[in-house]
Amino acid sequence: MEKNKNTSIPVNFFQEEIDEIDEIDEIDEIDEIDEIEKKYKGVGTTKNPNESTSDLGNVSNVCIPKETIERLLKDIKDMFMSSLEDMGIYYKHSDTNILKAYVMIIGQPETLYFGGYYFFEITFPPEYPHAPPLVEYLTNDGITRFHPNFYKSKKVCLSMLNTWRGEQWTSCLTIKSILLTLLSIMDSRPMLHEPGVTEKHHDYNSYHNMILYKNIDFSCIRLVDEFMDTSIIPFEIEYKEHFYKIMLETFKKNAKGVKEVITSSAKIKNINKFYIISGLYNMSFYVNFDELLIKLMKAAKKYDACID
Repeated sequence: MEKNKNTSIPVNFFQEEIDEIDEIDEIDEIDEIDEIEKKYKGVGTTKNPNESTSDLGNVSNVCIPKETIERLLKDIKDMFMSSLEDMGIYYKHSDTNILKAYVMIIGQPETLYFGGYYFFEITFPPEYPHAPPLVEYLTNDGITRFHPNFYKSKKVCLSMLNTWRGEQWTSCLTIKSILLTLLSIMDSRPMLHEPGVTEKHHDYNSYHNMILYKNIDFSCIRLVDEFMDTSIIPFEIEYKEHFYKIMLETFKKNAKGVKEVITSSAKIKNINKFYIISGLYNMSFYVNFDELLIKLMKAAKKYDACID
């Protein structure tokens, strides 16, 4: 049976389908998609799937081709079967908007991002997978450029997202491809992801010292303390509750390791307090490892995390 690519399904149908995704045995079988189409036929406003979408955030009246529905479901099932959570990647698809998803990546050991919580919002175009999703970076303190590829303006700069030169998006790429790429660049030497920068760059060490410190100060401790504040990460409250439970669990698990990062960093630098400057990203602030350790100890006590 030939797929009808012009059949459209409203974006807000997704609640029941995402709940039942594990029950779908063959996600790419057209019979499954026909059942979805039959169930939601006539709901919403039809939009030409070939029409470009200038405002991907405004999708309440957008309908999308069943090919896109099929591919999104396939991508999501693939992620669920890949145990991405074991790598610190937590994905939550919107219950009300099939074109929207949220991601939390927890920094892994042996990286500058260890124990930090990094959030992204994904908006899929109706043309997906023939066009890349818009990925926005949300863990911002308004001061720090946490990664050369993550802008304070929310932009995520990756060639695979068509936001940088190089190998561009193809329909062979998946949601999982994007998330694994994001995780892979959150490493111990992020400065090297800046084009033209080498280990000899005058900001190489200072930038990495900044990220190590700010990752613990803001992305770990402050986010755990203030995440439910609507201003710090602009999520809807139901998704905040979903992620916050995971944050508390992983904070308890990682707190001891984070403490070791603080104490070992202070020993290596043989100094607990210093002013640090990075001219490349126009950043400067005061680093105080003694104060940072006190913040961690208070948070550990508050959330019953063992750090001894």
